[in-house]
Amino acid sequence: PLDDQGVRRILMSALQDPERGYGKRATHIDEDALEHLIRVAGGDARNALNALELAVESTLEGEDGAIHITLEVAQESIQRRAA
Repeated sequence: PLDDQGVRRILMSALQDPERGYGKRATHIDEDALEHLIRVAGGDARNALNALELAVESTLEGEDGAIHITLEVAQESIQRRAA
């Protein structure tokens, strides 16, 4: 298992990487949402990335064209993943 900082680096890389992540899309995540994804992943990068993917792909773009992942969205993505 990875430590929290390792999972954070992987999630941030996925959000910023234009080739293998969401770097070409305007995607913003609140700090509390990021912390929630890290905590629930339990050191498993794959779980964290799957939850992030669900959060990004299931959230509509705002008026500014950006996807905004809030704590509520992060919690919902974890629940969907569990189901």
